[in-house]
Amino acid sequence: MTLCRAALCFVACMFVPAQGQPCNCTGGCDSSNLVFPGADGRIVDVAYGKPARMSSTYKGGDGVSGPACMAVNGKIDTVFRTLNESNPNCVHTVLVDIDALWEVDLGRTHTVTNITLYRREGGRENVQRRMSGIHVEVDNQTCYAFPLFDDNPTALDNLPEKIDVTCTPPLTGRVVRLQKRGQGYNYGYGAQLINICEVQVWGCRADLYGQTCTRRCGQCKDSAPCDAVTGHCDVCQPNLLHPLCQECEGSRYGHSCELQCSAQCGGDGSCDRNTGQCQDGCQPGYLLGQSRLCTDKCPEGTFGSGCSQICGQCVNSSVCRHDNGFCEQGCSDGYSGVLCDTKSASSEDRQNLAGPIAGAVFGGLCVIALSIALSILIVGIIRRRSKQRSQSAPAVTMQGSAIQSGGSDNLAVISHEMTSSAEAASDNVKDEENHYYDELQTPDDSDRAPYSSPVFRNGNEIKKNHH
Repeated sequence: MTLCRAALCFVACMFVPAQGQPCNCTGGCDSSNLVFPGADGRIVDVAYGKPARMSSTYKGGDGVSGPACMAVNGKIDTVFRTLNESNPNCVHTVLVDIDALWEVDLGRTHTVTNITLYRREGGRENVQRRMSGIHVEVDNQTCYAFPLFDDNPTALDNLPEKIDVTCTPPLTGRVVRLQKRGQGYNYGYGAQLINICEVQVWGCRADLYGQTCTRRCGQCKDSAPCDAVTGHCDVCQPNLLHPLCQECEGSRYGHSCELQCSAQCGGDGSCDRNTGQCQDGCQPGYLLGQSRLCTDKCPEGTFGSGCSQICGQCVNSSVCRHDNGFCEQGCSDGYSGVLCDTKSASSEDRQNLAGPIAGAVFGGLCVIALSIALSILIVGIIRRRSKQRSQSAPAVTMQGSAIQSGGSDNLAVISHEMTSSAEAASDNVKDEENHYYDELQTPDDSDRAPYSSPVFRNGNEIKKNHH
C-alpha cells in the first residue's frame, strides 16, 4: 500500500499545468498535408498552427511530452518522441488526469463536418485503448464519442492510427476539443490518457466561407478572415459596407472603393465595383458611350433620357439644355410653351384671319336681323287677319219676309239668319251696322207691333201684311 501511494505521489509530481501557446513548437511544422483531398484547395486544415492547450503534460523517466501545439503542427507521423529526442512528436497527458482534455482554437467560427485524428502508433500497452472515452466536441457539441474500455475492453483493439470522424449533422463552432468522459483510472493500459499525434479540422480556406466553402470573403480590416459560416467581418476596410465588406459605400468603385462613380450614372448612382461603368444607364442628358461612364452629353438639338427628344424652337437658333430641353434665352417668334414647341399666331396670321372673322360676324348679324324682321311680319299678318274677322260680321243679321194672316188671325212668317261671333254679345253696335236696319221698309206707326224681345231693341220691327 505504501509503495502504491509513493507511486501515485511520484506521478502527481510529474503533472505540468497546460498553457495555451502558438504553433511555433520545437521541431517546426509541416505544411504539406493541409489540403483536404478532392476539394480543389477550398477545404483546408483550419487547426494547423492555431493556439492549442491541454490539461496536463507528461513528464517521466523517458522524457517530457511536447506542448499541445505539437498536435497541430502538420506532422502526421504517429511515433511518440519526447522533447529529449530529435524531431519530437505527439502529445501526452499524465496518468492521474482522468478528465484529461486537449483543445484548439480555430480563430473563427467554422462549419465542421470532418475531423481527422492520428493516434499514437501501437507497440506498447495497446496504446489504441488510450482513445477510450474520448468525446470529439465542437463548442461543447459532441461530434463523436469513442467507446469506453471499461465497458468493452476489446472495442478499440482494431482502431487504425488514422481515424476519420464525421460530424452528422455538421457542427458550427470555433473550439474543437478532445475530452475524456467516464473513463476511470486504468494503470495497466493507461486508458485514461490522451496520447495523440495530430488533429486536423477541415474547414474553409481563410478567404472563403459557406458550408461548401464556395463563397469568397469580403475585405475585412487588416486582412482578417471573415466568419466561415456567415462571411461577416468584424470590421471592414474603409469605404466598404459592413458586415460582408464586399460592396462600396455610396457611389464608389475600385479595389478599395477609393474612386468615385460618375455623377451622371442613372438609377441610384452606383456603378460597377471594378470598372466604374454605370449599371443603370445615365442621367437625362448623357449617353453611356463606349466607356459606359456617362461622360458624353447629348448631341446639340437633342435632350432627355437617352437623348431621345428633339429641342423646340429656341430664339436665334440657340441650343436647348441637354438635360431638360429648356430654351434658356426664350422662344422664337410664333412659339411658346416650356419647351418652345407650341406654335402661336403671328401678326400676319392675325391679319389674314381678320377678313374671314369679320365676314362671319356680318353674316351672323344679317341672319339675326332677317329673323327679327320675319318675326315682326308674321305677327302683323296674324293681327290684321284677326281684326278683319271681327269687323266683317255683325253680331246678328235679320231679314224680314212677308207675314201672312190666315183667317182672322195674322200669320207671321219670319225668316232670319243669325251669325254669332265673339263680339255679338256686345250691346254696342256700330253705326254702319245700324244703317242696314234703317233701310228696312216699315208701315206707319199704327201697323207696328212692338216686341219686347231683345232681338228687336235696336230698331228692328216686324212688318205686317194684311189680306
